[in-house]
Amino acid sequence: MAQFSFCQQVSMENYVLKNIGYISIPSNMELQNNNTSQFYPKEASRKSGFEVSDNRVVFQEKGTDSNGQNEFSSYARVILKTTIGNAGDFESLTTNLAAAMPELSKLDTQLKSEIEQSFTGTGVKLIDWYGVQIVTVNGKTALCISYLRQLNDQPNVKVSIYQFNNNDRLHKLTLSYTQKDAAKWEALYSKILTSFTITNVR
Repeated sequence: MAQFSFCQQVSMENYVLKNIGYISIPSNMELQNNNTSQFYPKEASRKSGFEVSDNRVVFQEKGTDSNGQNEFSSYARVILKTTIGNAGDFESLTTNLAAAMPELSKLDTQLKSEIEQSFTGTGVKLIDWYGVQIVTVNGKTALCISYLRQLNDQPNVKVSIYQFNNNDRLHKLTLSYTQKDAAKWEALYSKILTSFTITNVR
């Protein structure tokens, strides 16, 4: 009940992602570097919002300083990173990954190993591995990688990474928050994920 109540109190703000599409972010979060311009879409059916232009966009809970410290002693990030390659480097956005990737066990093992290696020397350790699965977001299939990590002796952080293939580019949407604050973020993050829409289909 508390989760529902908090979610209802927070409004969603629309961000237009240049050359990608759009996403809605809770009003208790802000763009990390504030590199937005006020934007008024021509479409009358859409609310005015913000335009963002960058290959890596980071939203964080309001109250987080430049060193990543938060006055609320919590951690919450929404990161969208776009890697641009050549035509055909990735599957098309409309590809049904369930058909294209029938065997996930080998990929699961490979990605777990890669993530553990990426933590080497950082003070981060893998606490729990939730695995790799194929999910559907707004009618498009994506690869979802989720796990629990910890930095030094700080609270555990739940991480979910959604990878969207788009022919010559890969859009990676990472949603993360401290596990102890799940009641605060789960419903809001569900709204973020379902709002993410890619209009620049390659």
